[in-house]
Amino acid sequence: MVGTTAVELQKSTAQWIRLGKSMDEASEAAKASAWLVNVSEFENIDEATTSLISMRQAFDDLSYEDFIDKLNGVGDNFSSSTDQLAFGM
Repeated sequence: MVGTTAVELQKSTAQWIRLGKSMDEASEAAKASAWLVNVSEFENIDEATTSLISMRQAFDDLSYEDFIDKLNGVGDNFSSSTDQLAFGM
């Protein structure tokens, strides 16, 4: 989670808790949000968290790792950025 501060992780965790996640689930989700920031063109963890929340609500059968891997794979191999793909989803 390079480039993500403890305060940003706490805010992301709080967003996930407000959605009904347990503390452990919210912590894992916040880590996934920080990972998404690191492998994408998102400028901050808030944008990544919001996108990940939306994607999870639409596709709750995929893990955070699946989402990030698929988004990053398409973003790396085609002329679309990861944040644009996430926004589109």
